[in-house]
Amino acid sequence: MRRWLIGDAVVVLVLAFVAVMGEPQSGQMGFNANPKGTVISGGICAGLAILWGVLLACGMPWARLAAIVTTVLCVAAFSWRGILA
Repeated sequence: MRRWLIGDAVVVLVLAFVAVMGEPQSGQMGFNANPKGTVISGGICAGLAILWGVLLACGMPWARLAAIVTTVLCVAAFSWRGILA
């Protein structure tokens, strides 16, 4: 599970980076300052996933429950934002 969490964190960071580099109106690539919230949200969730993966690798049993709760909360928050947008 720890490798999965760390791999997931890397994917989220890459997707957040791609979201900042794309300009949806013109289709050109370049820095787009509008999706700051995407980068912040993705960075926080990715950072937490890396933290839980490292703690699981160190043998902390409570990190599994924390990872599950964090994942559920992130999915709920991102789904809510996606529905409202």
